[in-house]
Amino acid sequence: MPPLRVEEFGASLAVSFEVLSQFKNEFVARHFKSCDEAAKELVMYWDPRFLPNFEVENNKITSPQQEWFTVFAFAEALSELLIGIEELSAYEVLERKDYDQFANFASYTSCFHLVDSFLCSRGLYWIPKPVGDCEWRQFRRITAPPAQGAPVSQLEPCAFKFQGRNPSILAKCTDSAAGRHWIFEPKDPRPIHVSRWRLFGEELQRLLNQDGLESVPKRVRRLFGLFSGHLAFRGGSKDGTKSVAGLQELIRTACVDREALVPRLRNLAVYDNRSMDEHFRLLSHMLDVTIVDSPTKLAARHFNQLGKGLAEWQVDRLKKTLLAVEKRLGSQECLEGVRRALFLSGLVELDFSKVVDSGFYDELHRCIRDVVAPVFRNRRFIPLPMKSRAWNVGTAKRPEFHFMWLPITVPNVIPLQDNWFPKHMLGLAKT
Repeated sequence: MPPLRVEEFGASLAVSFEVLSQFKNEFVARHFKSCDEAAKELVMYWDPRFLPNFEVENNKITSPQQEWFTVFAFAEALSELLIGIEELSAYEVLERKDYDQFANFASYTSCFHLVDSFLCSRGLYWIPKPVGDCEWRQFRRITAPPAQGAPVSQLEPCAFKFQGRNPSILAKCTDSAAGRHWIFEPKDPRPIHVSRWRLFGEELQRLLNQDGLESVPKRVRRLFGLFSGHLAFRGGSKDGTKSVAGLQELIRTACVDREALVPRLRNLAVYDNRSMDEHFRLLSHMLDVTIVDSPTKLAARHFNQLGKGLAEWQVDRLKKTLLAVEKRLGSQECLEGVRRALFLSGLVELDFSKVVDSGFYDELHRCIRDVVAPVFRNRRFIPLPMKSRAWNVGTAKRPEFHFMWLPITVPNVIPLQDNWFPKHMLGLAKT
């Protein structure tokens, strides 16, 4: 089934915000048999390092968070949009200083993050290294008496396994008579850039088939015109980006084919820049310096134009998504849902000033601005909470400690309850 349109994704997100809010209230009321159980449940449902996670049921991949999974797709779309905008601004700084190789990297990276944001907002969430479970792993021993030499373990994520392998997972949100739900497809590991651009190209082709040429913004279409000469040389269409058929063929050549040109252009610009520089210097006397002052800047500028087009598009798409959520839940519930999604996304660093100065900030939905600004306005990092919990799982004579840093979602998303980690079981920090 085709991925969701903006309004459909917004409706699914509104439901997920409601379900997550209810789940949080139920979780806070839980009582655990041990600190180990409390720790495992806390990380598997609220720690971004472990989310989302997956399990196998009747030879089918499922997720414990399946009922509110759209929150994760939105969280990824939001965090990737912010990172992509930040990288666009970083490109401009590097380009002005003629750090062309680093500018190439920043320009391409912004596009890659923004492509991921676009896919997630279409209900296509790619998880390259899914988590299956968690386990206690030793990370140090205590050096001070009276517990000198006692091992200290903390919970670490375990890779998800399906049919004896560790696949990537493509989560798809579908709309059917039974309602909107997520299905999880195992994917064999392969170069992530090739896979992501192929998926992006396929989505653009679907949009063109559904809604015509204007469904894809001009700035996005323009990148594919770069490959018109290559296609004409191979005997393909000469329509370029002026018709649906011509643009479809260019997208296939650039993103979908086995030897897709966009990933190859990325490798050439980012990793093979020396040979590229030498090649351009041979051609430099034939180039118009009024168009680009250095041939080595060409690839970065093409990706930068695509990045701006994608950022513009995604800002508008997420705005429409949240307007649909507001219509169903109201402004306050929408704001609270976005705040939870931001912390669940795992985004812990952002150069807020670059986002503000980008020209896109004022166009973001007000819920996004109201959530992001208080977190990153005066600091680039979300600091790790200094509060920790530890308890002895051994004996008094042979102690063995389990330890955990509280995830960044505590108390930003879920409040810690006193009865989850009784105080008389703590005390590792003193040793």
